[in-house]
Amino acid sequence: MSVKTQVVPKSPDDLPKKRNELVRCPKCQLQMERKRLAKHQRTVHKPKARLILNSRACLKSTVLRACTSCGAQNKETWIFEQTSQGPVSLCSSCKKAHIRQSFNSQAMNEKRVAALKASLADLRKLEREHPDDAFHPNLKQEIAELTETLKKPISKPRKWSPILPGSFGSGKRR
Repeated sequence: MSVKTQVVPKSPDDLPKKRNELVRCPKCQLQMERKRLAKHQRTVHKPKARLILNSRACLKSTVLRACTSCGAQNKETWIFEQTSQGPVSLCSSCKKAHIRQSFNSQAMNEKRVAALKASLADLRKLEREHPDDAFHPNLKQEIAELTETLKKPISKPRKWSPILPGSFGSGKRR
């Protein structure tokens, strides 16, 4: 025989306020209100910069190490010196993935745009420091060219298609 008990709902004053409830940060164990936790994690525990390889050159490690990317312990690793995070050790599967991510067409375009923006910032700094053209004769022209280059989308080279009639593969297959 079962006895049913009726649950009496608590009044809103009896329930703890979720936003003002004290919680601990999972990373640093600092105690704070729940409403402050997200901002604390964003500002104090910033995520690492995305790992981007600037060069394919690497050295095979002579000792077994932990992979920087996946965290696997005691693996054969390759040491990449020129990356966005400094020297890193990558296992074979992570090495393949990061090389593919760092050197695909989209990543190369991002690197090209970043380099153009950096050189444009340098030229604008020179322009502010030396307003007359005596120091650098074609400074304004170079700045204008760089801004136009940054505004233009990249056009891929079009190739002639021997299969498709018409120019550059615009027709139907016969």
